[in-house]
Amino acid sequence: MGNFMQSAVAPKGKLKSACNYVKTYWDKAPANRYLSFKEAAAYCIGGIGINAATMVPTYLTLTYGMYVAAALGISNDIIMWVGIITSVITILRSPLISYLVDNTNTKYGKFRPYLIWMPVPCTILIALMGWTPTIMSGASQIAIVAVYTVMFNLMQFFMQLYTLAFTSIMQVISPSPEERTVIMSVGTTVYSLGPTIINALFPLLANMIFTVKGGGGLSEDGVAQDLLGVNTMGPYE
Repeated sequence: MGNFMQSAVAPKGKLKSACNYVKTYWDKAPANRYLSFKEAAAYCIGGIGINAATMVPTYLTLTYGMYVAAALGISNDIIMWVGIITSVITILRSPLISYLVDNTNTKYGKFRPYLIWMPVPCTILIALMGWTPTIMSGASQIAIVAVYTVMFNLMQFFMQLYTLAFTSIMQVISPSPEERTVIMSVGTTVYSLGPTIINALFPLLANMIFTVKGGGGLSEDGVAQDLLGVNTMGPYE
């Protein structure tokens, strides 16, 4: 019985000791370390938002693009050409982005300026793309496709700068390879929650808020079907 009680108390003591250790070194780095727990937590938790943001281009290209095309009456051939143009631009864009990041030297460092400022143009462009059908209503199809393609590629440009800065900052976050390895392993687990949350909540909320009762036409049996919210423009706007 005594051994059982000791084994039950031991984990509580270790947990209390670990909490005290984190509290002590929350604002200052432990001995032989370079990062405080506050800085490590900022990197890991901030990564949730950054990795969630990387899901946006996926929705815009694989899902959203299809609905924009349908809303604007864009043919499959035009969608194909937009994809080809974007692929060529992507090949040309990557060396430019690497050059910009490598040659950035500010008082805030090489990567932090991109982490601070890139969300601004990304957010603006994503919002504009969501309202493309409304903003460009009445314009010619060529003009609509041109504007959509330019906005999408600009958004990809800023987004790639954003994510590259986050990935690269890990290489200089600490002079200690061991400390970088620990933060990377913990960070990967934490910030993988970003895409998971988006993938789980986006379809759920879209269907809860934007589903149109009886808007999906009639089934083979003549029964009115619902138009699921994820298949409407509402969630993307």
